[in-house]
Amino acid sequence: IFFGTFCSIFGQGGARLMVLGSIGSFVAVVAGIYRVGRICFGPVVGVLAALLMLSRFFDENLAAQGYLDISYVALIVWARALEVARPRRGTVVFVLLAAAGLLRPDAWVLVGVYWVWCAWPALNGFLKGQRIATAQWMTLARYAALALIAPVVWLGFDEIVTGNPLYSLNSPAGLAQELDRKST
Repeated sequence: IFFGTFCSIFGQGGARLMVLGSIGSFVAVVAGIYRVGRICFGPVVGVLAALLMLSRFFDENLAAQGYLDISYVALIVWARALEVARPRRGTVVFVLLAAAGLLRPDAWVLVGVYWVWCAWPALNGFLKGQRIATAQWMTLARYAALALIAPVVWLGFDEIVTGNPLYSLNSPAGLAQELDRKST
């Protein structure tokens, strides 16, 4: 919504700007997939993975049409690339996953799982009777706040605009039924 609002400033050119953003996201997906492949298996695998992504014409078509799913995938891929480079990296990965969660609610599950992954060493120690330092509690609380950004903003925005915090989560199924389409 915010990117669309920004693009609308440019009138008819705003639609082209949105498509350009989507194409840029596709380029980011290819670069992120290269990086994950390179870090995990070496540069040859990174290049092969990037080439495979470039051969996915369906994804390129989505990017050319300006679909947000490509931006969502770019955010997830780069969160993964940064995490692979340095496990339990924290803040930057949470921010990328929160941004993805503003585009699609399924990222809320990913950010929740990532919070558990980051918190597990401290929580596991706690379960074994070890004390968690105040700094660790503060870090876990900060990570939890970052993990909650997307759902809180999403639900809050729906509440303000429609009066129903679950509107965006429930309305696609009803609209699909109304249009006699299969809902996913």
